[in-house]
Amino acid sequence: MKCPKCGGHLTDEPGNEFLVCDDCGEMFEPGEQKEQAAPNDQGTDVDDMTQEFAKLSRVKVVVIAIAIVLTACLVGVVLYGINRYDKANDYKYSVKQSDLIEKANSNNSREELTTEIMREDYENYYTLRYESGRAFLIIGGAAVGIAFVWAAAIVIIEIAAARILRRATNKVIIMTIGLPAVLIVLGFTLFTSYMLLSNPASPKKATFDVFEMDYLGSRWDTVQSFHNGHPSKRIYYKMSYEKDGQKVTVNISEFEYKYVYPGTSGKYYVSMVDGKTFHFYPTSEYSYK
Repeated sequence: MKCPKCGGHLTDEPGNEFLVCDDCGEMFEPGEQKEQAAPNDQGTDVDDMTQEFAKLSRVKVVVIAIAIVLTACLVGVVLYGINRYDKANDYKYSVKQSDLIEKANSNNSREELTTEIMREDYENYYTLRYESGRAFLIIGGAAVGIAFVWAAAIVIIEIAAARILRRATNKVIIMTIGLPAVLIVLGFTLFTSYMLLSNPASPKKATFDVFEMDYLGSRWDTVQSFHNGHPSKRIYYKMSYEKDGQKVTVNISEFEYKYVYPGTSGKYYVSMVDGKTFHFYPTSEYSYK
């Protein structure tokens, strides 16, 4: 037993009704010692909890500071993505169909179709078709990252509080904040991977396949239908070419109709990357080995 006055050891001497402190010499009745010891013990518990709350406050400061720094970095990525998106849209609006589809030369000379020529044309095509989408992925990824940083900060602080204060972890916070954050990040990662894999190689990594085509031209057709009793029109874009003496017609996208397939029929060298056509070169103006 401890002395309620100085904390020294209390001795119960034989034949003595009092407890005597070995350090200060004070005497206490057994009941008095218990009554006075209670508030002293409570004071010790309060001091201990104060230290633990102070430790938890330091953990919060560190976690929040890291979250703020990461958020600032991700905001910079968002601004970078917005800048790329604006430039991609400005480029898209500035480019006309005639800028990407091959023009006829005024002279009769034929130019050799080289990798450098195709790479330059493919870079214009790639920027026009995919740059805005890639910029959107950057913006979306950074935004998801910001949300994940703060969700992780809340979960880390909760786990730290549970350990420092020696209490049970609040599983409701982890399940309602942490789990959705992880699922969103996983879902966006899978979506981004799909989008990147569905795009052909970048201009720096592209390898080109070239073949000759008897091109018959492109056109669009309007098909009228009814949906819930209301008429609606849908436009279909098509291109045709000749193969083994037979006419073959293929559906194409509006983008390909405007920027890839020329309106004039004839013989062309068709350049492709990863199975996707991006440019036609008239055989009357180009030679290819």
